[in-house]
Amino acid sequence: MVPFCPLSMNHIGLPASDVDSAAMFYSRLGFSHIGRFRNPESGDDVVFMRLGSLVLELYQTVRPEVPGHGAIDHIALQVEDIDAAFEAVRLLGLSPIGNRIDFLPFWEKGIRFFKIAGVNGEIIEFIQVL
Repeated sequence: MVPFCPLSMNHIGLPASDVDSAAMFYSRLGFSHIGRFRNPESGDDVVFMRLGSLVLELYQTVRPEVPGHGAIDHIALQVEDIDAAFEAVRLLGLSPIGNRIDFLPFWEKGIRFFKIAGVNGEIIEFIQVL
């Protein structure tokens, strides 16, 4: 077993030019609103929506799409111990983006997370909800 083995998928991050319109769209598909936050670094709104066990993070951005296609920015994997996951990733020879664990004041007590790049440029985020 890999030491940072995720407990579960946490969320999929989707950039949106208008998070309220995106949230309305997903609510029409049956998703329910489970959280709204403001990113203190960018000042942008972030909306979380759930349908069954699938959670989407809709976040405000200026350019959300690739011409002709939509964009998925990142896949977040939930771990029990973010420090152990960070060290395990480094021991595997992978380089966390920014080489640090970050914090955001999302949810009740905040989250700690770091990201790595996949082989095709996709972002994999490891997250611990505090």
